[in-house]
Amino acid sequence: MVGYEECSVQTFRKAKQIGLITVLDLAQIHYKEIELISTEFPIFSEVYKNKKLRQKINQIKEEELALADYILCLSEFAKASLIKHGISADKITVVNLGFDPKKFTPKSIYQSNSNQALKIVYAGTVTKRKGIDQVLRLVEDMPNQIELSVIGAVSDASDIFQPYLSKIKWYPYLEQQEMNDIFNEQDVFVFPSYLDSWAMVVLEAMACGLPVVISTNTGAKDVVDHTCGAIISTGDYESLKKEITEMYLNRNEIENKGKMANQLVQKYTWAAYHLQIFDFFNKMNK
Repeated sequence: MVGYEECSVQTFRKAKQIGLITVLDLAQIHYKEIELISTEFPIFSEVYKNKKLRQKINQIKEEELALADYILCLSEFAKASLIKHGISADKITVVNLGFDPKKFTPKSIYQSNSNQALKIVYAGTVTKRKGIDQVLRLVEDMPNQIELSVIGAVSDASDIFQPYLSKIKWYPYLEQQEMNDIFNEQDVFVFPSYLDSWAMVVLEAMACGLPVVISTNTGAKDVVDHTCGAIISTGDYESLKKEITEMYLNRNEIENKGKMANQLVQKYTWAAYHLQIFDFFNKMNK
């Protein structure tokens, strides 16, 4: 019996009564770690003001974790959060999400002219949880050095996003082919999220040949190393600015890192994801 997070309590209860094996498909990290992160970063905590609702959801998550014989999670970041809060490593399996190599293809031309603005792109829901505040701050601090494109619908960050609409390029919604085309026009992908159990868009940007700058609280850091970008401490704006500044000053490195990004991400296709799922259930049934 496989159940998705926040949807499986009653099903798991019944499954245990009749002796079925239960597998929890966990979309996020451990709920207790989410609470800690929201306390550490005030802008993130604004997303979770309804404490009564959070308590109810957390109770559901707690019971699901207890009833699950096995847990599928998306990253080593998620796995570490589970172990930290008392879940046995023996019942946890990491299964990384993938990307479609037919829809996200590498760029062929890299801009080496250091006199032009560095084109950086953020993609994902425009929400405070994903660190859009730090991305927008770059526009203020580096107005002549960068050109920012944002891909994604606006959620809870409208109050901080609206003042920048005249200073950036914004695409509220794009089909995957259109996103590929926009990515191919960019120099660097930025995603300083306060919390993302995976962030598939990081892989899609890498597949397009972009160096990536992401946070330690982004699960897709499993794919990233210094050869294809940078992993900065969550909430560390100065490190984000430093990495972008270095890429602005060293354009040749962008091509090297971008091509390496495309190489590294090839192991994370949807076909590879399906093989991981097949392998998990095959081992479970032995």
